[in-house]
Amino acid sequence: MHSKLVCLAFVLLAHPAFAWLEIRYVSPTNSDSPVSVRVAAADFGERFTVFYKTNVTTLSCSLQAQLDVDSEDQQIASCPVAKNWTTNGVVFEFTVSPAYPPASRFTITELSRVVASGDCYWFYLRDFATNRVSANPRTGNLIITPAILEALPEQVKSLYPGMTAEQVWQQLFHKPYGHYFGGEGWPDHERWWLTWNYEAEFYFEAPTTNRPFFDEGKRKLVRATLYKNGQEISHSGKENYEPQTPPLPRAGFER
Repeated sequence: MHSKLVCLAFVLLAHPAFAWLEIRYVSPTNSDSPVSVRVAAADFGERFTVFYKTNVTTLSCSLQAQLDVDSEDQQIASCPVAKNWTTNGVVFEFTVSPAYPPASRFTITELSRVVASGDCYWFYLRDFATNRVSANPRTGNLIITPAILEALPEQVKSLYPGMTAEQVWQQLFHKPYGHYFGGEGWPDHERWWLTWNYEAEFYFEAPTTNRPFFDEGKRKLVRATLYKNGQEISHSGKENYEPQTPPLPRAGFER
């Protein structure tokens, strides 16, 4: 049973309004993903060829791709990528300077025929680049102010098992518990995009009820982890806790 997500406009990039999306991170080991990536050396950097497998319900007007090119301390460019239709899918191609894959990301969003719902697939370019290095960030988020972002690593360390989700949100973000960010969530696991290269992951004790609606704010924390450019920089919770990947699909519910 996993929740559908309200994703804000700054997360959706090319989409101007709120939407319910299933957001999935693509890694080189995702064999069941409709997204495949090939990278080759080019004259001026790394040449990325991204194939997205489509089906009979895919409409050209509902499919968009966005490339966000970032350095370690600033956003360089954000632009749509042209679609090249081919057998059984769409190909996206672009070349990025070797200096930028560490913090840059590519996103494919396909809206369904049902208004304001769809699927989103994204990955860091560095995960597929032939010359892998690491990176750093900034924030333009209305919730995550520079002061909150600076304090987050120590604030995450101060969290402890048994705190409620409501207490966690108040301590980290000074807000009541809510889905303010894009990301993915299940009753016992959430991972949210806080800024363009900061993410927070939370594991909670599994709900004791199978009811489709429950008080998410009262769930008890097991472990919290803060990521910067996909790398763990801070965590709290049970040191011996081994997170389990939530099974998919689960019966969804809407808030």
